[in-house]
Amino acid sequence: MKEKDDIIVEEIGIASIEFGAAVLDEIANSIPGFQFAWKVVNAISQAQLKLRIKRATEFVEHIKNNPDIFCKKIIETESFQDGCVVAFKRFLLERSTDKRVLLKNILSGFASSHDLEKFNLERLYSVVSNLSQNSLTYLQFINNTIIPLMEESFDNQSATSASTTNDAAWWMQHLKDTEPLSKYIEKFIYHNYDPNSKFVKEKYQYSSETDNNNVLLEKIFDLQSVETKKANEAMAEFVSTGLCRGVVSGGGGSGGGGGTLNFILTDFGWEFLHFAKKDPASREALAGVKTVQVL
Repeated sequence: MKEKDDIIVEEIGIASIEFGAAVLDEIANSIPGFQFAWKVVNAISQAQLKLRIKRATEFVEHIKNNPDIFCKKIIETESFQDGCVVAFKRFLLERSTDKRVLLKNILSGFASSHDLEKFNLERLYSVVSNLSQNSLTYLQFINNTIIPLMEESFDNQSATSASTTNDAAWWMQHLKDTEPLSKYIEKFIYHNYDPNSKFVKEKYQYSSETDNNNVLLEKIFDLQSVETKKANEAMAEFVSTGLCRGVVSGGGGSGGGGGTLNFILTDFGWEFLHFAKKDPASREALAGVKTVQVL
């Protein structure tokens, strides 16, 4: 009896997979110009496809639901079809929902690029794969909290400097290339977690000059330590994936000791942060992102 039940379960499973694949084919073939690209993807990824119908459907529906980005003129090109194969295979293997959202944002950026062949699709997808979930979450914190602080500072500095030399756009790019991301993270941590911060003193009703509450101090230092550790671990991953570069400032000059290690976003890092935004960007915004070439 058990053997018969096992056979029935197996047949139901096969029928379910075949039905899912048929529905997926119908969706893919309904997208104008996508039929040939789908045949290529299907042929290369058929084994994985059958095991991950839901993810495959999520991928195809993203294309179908964004016809302004994935227009027929674009998806009929060989360059898009090649990129689609790369993107689809990576998408099927990705377990994280957050990372799949990011992969879809990058795919939209790829389709919107003025030069599909030079778009950093493989590099961007590789970074998504290599980043830990903790660092991906920290990227969202950077996008939502730190980048607005940086951009406000950049606007103020570029407006002031542009009145003397070069224009505001030049100064904005100069600041992106030279201002450390880590400096703004440290300012945020100091403001929100350092016992000497005015905000922290008011929040905990604590005075560093007169209060000897060691329990409260320990709590504040613990919170600061946790935030500092999160930042340090994320920076290590960002450097290893090319999102940031380390720069030593201060110290004794050539051959001297000391100095402070800061972390500056690379051009590639700014590009990646754009795609990591939760809200889907318009085609025009995606197309405006400067794509960094791999030499």
